[in-house]
Amino acid sequence: MLKVSVIVPVYNVERYLEECLDSLARQSLRECEFICVDDGSEDSSYRIIETYVERDKRFKLIRQENKGQAEARNTGVRNAKGKYITFLDSDDFFNHKDTLKELYQKAEEYELEIISFETELLYQAAMKEKENKDFYYYKKNRYEGIKTGKEMFLSMMSNREFCDSACLLFIEREWLSEQKIFFYPGIYYEDSLFCIQCFLCAGRMVHLSERFYTYRIREKSTMTGKIRWKNVYSRIVVYREILRMGYLPENAEPELQKALMNYLFQIVDQAKHLDEFRVDEQPEGELLPLDQVFLQSMEIGRYRLAVNERVILNGLEKMVSDSEGVILYGAGNVGKLFYRFLNERNLDKKVLCYAVSRNPTVSVSPDGVRVLPVKEAVKKPGLIFLSVAGHDAQKEMEKTLHGLGINQFEIFLFLGEAVNGFWSGLYSRKFLEDYDVRMNETKGAAYQDISISFLTQMYAKRIWFMKEAFYCYRIDNPNASAFSPQSMEMHNREYEELKKQLVARGQWEKYKNVFFSWELLSYRWILRRLSGEVRKAELGKVYRCLQRQIEENGYCLPCVTDTARELAEAFLKGEADFSEKILEGIENSERLLTYILSFFREDSRILLFGMGQIGKILKKFLELHKKEVILLDNSGRLQDLGFMGQRVFQPEKAVESFPDEKIIIASAIHGQEMKGQLLTLGVREEQILICDDEEFLLREIFVRAAVYGEERQQ
Repeated sequence: MLKVSVIVPVYNVERYLEECLDSLARQSLRECEFICVDDGSEDSSYRIIETYVERDKRFKLIRQENKGQAEARNTGVRNAKGKYITFLDSDDFFNHKDTLKELYQKAEEYELEIISFETELLYQAAMKEKENKDFYYYKKNRYEGIKTGKEMFLSMMSNREFCDSACLLFIEREWLSEQKIFFYPGIYYEDSLFCIQCFLCAGRMVHLSERFYTYRIREKSTMTGKIRWKNVYSRIVVYREILRMGYLPENAEPELQKALMNYLFQIVDQAKHLDEFRVDEQPEGELLPLDQVFLQSMEIGRYRLAVNERVILNGLEKMVSDSEGVILYGAGNVGKLFYRFLNERNLDKKVLCYAVSRNPTVSVSPDGVRVLPVKEAVKKPGLIFLSVAGHDAQKEMEKTLHGLGINQFEIFLFLGEAVNGFWSGLYSRKFLEDYDVRMNETKGAAYQDISISFLTQMYAKRIWFMKEAFYCYRIDNPNASAFSPQSMEMHNREYEELKKQLVARGQWEKYKNVFFSWELLSYRWILRRLSGEVRKAELGKVYRCLQRQIEENGYCLPCVTDTARELAEAFLKGEADFSEKILEGIENSERLLTYILSFFREDSRILLFGMGQIGKILKKFLELHKKEVILLDNSGRLQDLGFMGQRVFQPEKAVESFPDEKIIIASAIHGQEMKGQLLTLGVREEQILICDDEEFLLREIFVRAAVYGEERQQ
């Protein structure tokens, strides 16, 4: 009897195939077979295999019309004769000649059904930057001893190290046949279903930390190529089938179900990167009704909310945390999004109920929250959040609340972000004409974007956010209008013009607190760019100007947007606190710059706390300077799934593992809170730096660090 069968699915890989087959030909184990299943290749792949078949009787060639990798693997399994089987993708290879011999001996010695092992990663060209998979494949923990597959799955999931690759399994063939485990035909990501079934069914398995395998990560492979309908459909199938497994009686243990659900969350998170997908590629009618529900719940393609999740949820956490409770008016996609966000932050108990305009069809939602008619829900003592994306629906809900005598409620709008830059958008000309949105024809070339940005965001019913950067914004020009002596005067004039427009349009009372939020943030921006003496003189003028506006306009400081909340709270305390808050950011930025231009070059490892927009930029900056970057964040989701292909530590574990390293906090809003958290963990104050100003980071640190580096080389 043959000892091992290696199954190699092959499709148009002539460039890499010989390296793969050479690694098989070198295997010291003779009692084995290498089944190469050519899946309708259109290049010379099958001819290459034929030369190996002629030279080495262990090689076998099976040719079939193109059916996909899953079917090719199934064909190999059906034709296998070895006691054990393993899989080798045709662009990968085994690392040394005794790989099969060592795996076979271990399986025989301990009478195992499965051995799982580890892999090296071989990145082609710039693929590591595009598709960094280190976090997913490289394990930091060892898994000793013989375990059941469920025990192994639970152990790996607890460390976020479960890897669903069939190529990293060595399996007893007869056992696999008895369990009726095969690759789901016609989909990508078939490894997910195959591996989870193997783990859930195995009675005896071990994990070896040796890297017997090399996985090649290249352009245009199944996992990294262009996204098509099949990618989406495959994710739906995997999601559906694993969900079904979770409800089987043999998988009813609470801990196992929790691990399976966490695995499902990973799959959903992976699916959300399918932004290029368009449903038009395949009619919806070809999906089962339940699959259509899965497609919508996974928020893929056109079903994704046309609202940026970060924008919707901005400010929600603090407001909910400080409240007696919240009522989510709207139980659709946005309401579920809000609830999921709160659940991740252990604030789900604050949700008193969902409110709906009509009589609810169910009394309890799938997430266990009561669903009440709005007229009953508003009797509860909680904040009311309009959780809806559609503009028309939002207006109807506002009207309903007003009719019930409720005038105090929260609506999450893009406007609350104070994104001030009209040049970073594409606008419908008809939209601008319909709402008469135009530039203020004032002197100078600075700050005219304030009014047009505010008005477009105020009126827009549908906004689509794109992650791509199409525009190059120069921030290193010392002659720019924003740096002129008349800068403050131009700034003040534009806000006066904006107020006039809001009054004339009948929108002042509704948006005056948002206006004040923008003004606060705008003053902070401009004050930070003034020289020390000028800034000191202007600070007092700004405070008195804002104080006068509050008295005249009746601003509600607690009602400002979350991005301006800390400034507003400081303003309430007095001029000294307000000035300190403005200068606090400057001191943070200047202290960071001093470090970058001095001791930074001596530190090989830096901890980065915070994975928002500033965190992304800092991570790239640190990597460009060849630093080892250790990521930490308070988000349980990031700790589970990683960030940009890298592991994310809990702050406690990071501080414990790297007690003496510099820590840079990356947060525009919560920097001081995060610093306090680190201090309570025993981190010394001199270890902590805060980066809370994205533009300073780009303009000063990126540019000046580059210049400094060039000077040092010269």
